Amino acid sequence: MKRIIFGIAAIAVLAVGIIVLMKYKPQSGSVSERTENISVLELDTAERITISANGEDITLVNENGNWSLEGESEFSPQRVGGLAGAALSYRTDMTFDEIKPEYGLDKPDIIVSITAADGEHEVKIGRRSAVADAYFATADGAGFMLGAAQYKALTVNKDYLTSFSRIRIDPDTVTGITLVRGDETIDIYMPEVTRFEGNVWRMRKPYDTLASDTFIDGEILEKLGAVRLADKADGIGTMRATLTVVTDKDSYELKIGEITGGSVRVGYNGAVYSEPADLFTFVDADTFEFMNKLVSYVYMDDISSYTVLYNGKEYTSSDPSENKELYSELIGMTANGLYDGQPLKETIFKVKFNGAEKTAEYRRINAYTAAVTFDGNTIFTVAVSDVEELIKDLDEYFGGN
Repeated sequence: MKRIIFGIAAIAVLAVGIIVLMKYKPQSGSVSERTENISVLELDTAERITISANGEDITLVNENGNWSLEGESEFSPQRVGGLAGAALSYRTDMTFDEIKPEYGLDKPDIIVSITAADGEHEVKIGRRSAVADAYFATADGAGFMLGAAQYKALTVNKDYLTSFSRIRIDPDTVTGITLVRGDETIDIYMPEVTRFEGNVWRMRKPYDTLASDTFIDGEILEKLGAVRLADKADGIGTMRATLTVVTDKDSYELKIGEITGGSVRVGYNGAVYSEPADLFTFVDADTFEFMNKLVSYVYMDDISSYTVLYNGKEYTSSDPSENKELYSELIGMTANGLYDGQPLKETIFKVKFNGAEKTAEYRRINAYTAAVTFDGNTIFTVAVSDVEELIKDLDEYFGGN
């Protein structure tokens, strides 16, 4: 019985509350909704706009119909124009008459000062509403609620306006890469292609040899294609290298500076920018990584025959294509390092590529390593065990007599 009485009482209280709410009228000065958007301030253009927000002043200047960013020679015209548009037009569906202290307009988050043909205008933006996705604001003293999207558009910082792509390197158009670091110059180029071969890139310096297509395509060209130089930095710090990239139409000289956290400073055309450090890891790669590791590569169509000499034996194959697997071993011997001027001992293996008129000579350095002199240049070292394995295969093919 008591539960029923309490229930009836609760219903009565709820009914009274509903009646009170229906009769309630907002006090003068409260925010009131409108059924459609109205224009609070609408300017087609202006001479000058200053936006004070986030502790900095951003001034936009109208120069013959084009907006520029005062104090900056480089900026994104699209972003600056977008900011000007956001600062010139204010529409709302909620207004208020009385400005209260809790609106935060005595110390606004944003002040927009506009100089236009009809005079000066001022927009102040205060705190965010607790019940709507909007901010309390005034335009020339008239109170209105500013949408969150426009608030966000007006609170961009100067770095955002000066952030835009200054270069776009198309990896498919790159024909040359020169890296200067300290006393070393790595010069890589793409020669004129007259026929299809297994390798495209070559190196001029520090060695005249094949370059590594795999390393250049994956670790250099792919990374260069992502470089934008969009975000400015204060200074380059310690200079580590100079990188010159040549395409079929343009040339870019990049100064590679300090690494800070995950970013690296890059100088270009007298300014400094911040780029992801992983885009330039190749700058510190060992020279060996830039090089093709084949120590005696010769294009098969250039060879009429080849002659091998080892252990006092000499054999000639008049048809290199007869045993392609063995030929692949001859030209596919890979380096395990760079020759560093060590004394050379006896020759343990030699091959002459007739027709191409090139010779590869393998001379022992120690029990484990041999140096390879190919076409007159001694650049690479190989494992003696790999040479011995090749000799074993040659013995089996030629009969070992």
